[in-house]
Amino acid sequence: MTPRQRFTSVLFCFMAGTALLCSVAGQFSGTFWISNLLAQFQIWAFFGGMLFFAIALVDFLKPALVLSALLMLSSGYAISPVILHELNAPMVTGPSVKIINYNVLSTSPHQEVIAAWIREQQPDVIALVEGNYRWADTVAGLKDILPYSLLLDSTGNVGIILLSKYPLQNQQYRQMTGPFFWPMMSVDIDLPVGLTRFIIAHSPTPVSSENLRMGRIQLRGFGELADASELPVVLMGDFNTTPWTRPYIDVMREHQLYGNKLTASWPSGMYAFGIPIDQIVAGKGAVVSNITTGPTHYSDHRARVAELRIIR
Repeated sequence: MTPRQRFTSVLFCFMAGTALLCSVAGQFSGTFWISNLLAQFQIWAFFGGMLFFAIALVDFLKPALVLSALLMLSSGYAISPVILHELNAPMVTGPSVKIINYNVLSTSPHQEVIAAWIREQQPDVIALVEGNYRWADTVAGLKDILPYSLLLDSTGNVGIILLSKYPLQNQQYRQMTGPFFWPMMSVDIDLPVGLTRFIIAHSPTPVSSENLRMGRIQLRGFGELADASELPVVLMGDFNTTPWTRPYIDVMREHQLYGNKLTASWPSGMYAFGIPIDQIVAGKGAVVSNITTGPTHYSDHRARVAELRIIR
């Protein structure tokens, strides 16, 4: 082994070994907040393992190859439940409406750019996560295409604005309080495809034991609301967690909610190299498909755009 190969082997063993430890720790995402936080980056670990393995293969660096393979196995095992779950998603054809979920950044100084994009998209329903009192003028400027709106306000960095082409019915709110305020709303909308219940939420970031506990409570609340609904259900928002973390995927499987995407939505500046924490999922006869990710528009998140159909 040449000095260069020896250096490369030591470097790659250190990098792959460190990533492997983080990936293994992330397997306990439902138990410890630090594990949950590490679990958010399992997809980075998987592609990192592929890169390490390919480079180590060139010089056949056995220890680096073994650690890289173990890294891919660990992170792939963590991600696989959501992939397998989505394979069971129902399929439906027929008329659809366009719905959008977008964390717009409450303090965005470029609201006109986002408003122009919304006008271009012509959605039937759009949730503006982190939309608050600062967005009042922008919402008013969209009333010609989205005349119905509902604001769950906050003077902080959270809040939700729901905009719709169609009247809003049976409006309900849930507010989780702790170190911060975390909003959730439930609204029924009589769409051309059928009466549908929308649940919109901004979830806690898993950066402490308390936030992890609150996040689990909120996730269970999503499932309870979905089960209690006699209508098709759409759940969307900034969930501040990737869809393969244990508390999240357990709720998706138990309540048969589908539509999770693994493509990145945050941070927007990293484009495809971020993590998927913004989602649109559906169940109880509602089906979302053709889910795409919007461009960066001076927000730290990217929008999710989907077609919504109802199984009749």
